[in-house]
Amino acid sequence: MYEAVLFDFDGTLVDTRGDIAACTNYALDAMGIEPIDSSLYAGFVGYGLKVTIRKALAYRGLEADEELVSVLSKLQLGYYAAHPADLATAYPGVDSLLARLRKPFGVLSNKNDDLVREIVRRLFPGTPFPFARGMVPGMPHKPDPASLEPFLAQFHVPASRVLYVGDTEVDAGFAKAAGTSLALVSWGYRKKEQLLPLGRVCDTTDELEALITKG
Repeated sequence: MYEAVLFDFDGTLVDTRGDIAACTNYALDAMGIEPIDSSLYAGFVGYGLKVTIRKALAYRGLEADEELVSVLSKLQLGYYAAHPADLATAYPGVDSLLARLRKPFGVLSNKNDDLVREIVRRLFPGTPFPFARGMVPGMPHKPDPASLEPFLAQFHVPASRVLYVGDTEVDAGFAKAAGTSLALVSWGYRKKEQLLPLGRVCDTTDELEALITKG
């Protein structure tokens, strides 16, 4: 049985595309680079905000040299810190799912830690998250399995007893590397046909809840 549940954040519990697009487009525009339609950002996310910048530059046919990426990243993070959840929303059914969970749970994101905590505070004011963490200095990004260790240590569970829930190939790779079970959701940032070869896919929060409860 699953003893604990760990969720990815963006695209799994919350739709943050609007804010990610806004902060990245702000940075691009500040450097004289044409902003990108927000609908395209679903394909840019999953590996962290700095990678989102690199993918945006590639979309514009520009080289992602380190100096430019560094400048854009500072602009992006500055804007995001001031506007962490202007457009973000929890996916339908997520609040109810979390309220009914009777197992230790948490979120682990490739987004900066302070942003994760602030967005959780704003979008889930009535839900105490036992574990909410983003990336901190020295911590590798998912899919590196090392980022799972704080969660395992806090709840004293082995990775084999954890269900990890995500929405991208990054999450599937993370679960495989970390040795957790995996569930993917089809309402996030990848199409269902992209996810089916990677593992079990849930189409609704009710389906996901049934898997968590029975697993």
